[in-house]
Amino acid sequence: MFDCQHRAAGKRGHALHGRRRVSGPLGARHPTIVPFQAFKTGDGAIIISAGNDSLFVKMCHALGLPEMVNDPDYKTNALRQKHHGR
Repeated sequence: MFDCQHRAAGKRGHALHGRRRVSGPLGARHPTIVPFQAFKTGDGAIIISAGNDSLFVKMCHALGLPEMVNDPDYKTNALRQKHHGR
């Protein structure tokens, strides 16, 4: 468990050093991969983790959201990060 905590703390430290600001709490969200977080549903919560562009396309199809595959705001992880929460 220490390895995981050390890795997470290290990433936040590097982000702080590079941006010179402290980010707020993320909850179950990943700081650089979108989508990678908990989502509320009608009967509980699920964690969606689409760690790369190919998995994002597969996730869209599995969720019945094929229109998101061609949305220019979601084409790459960097763009999904930029438009997160939209």
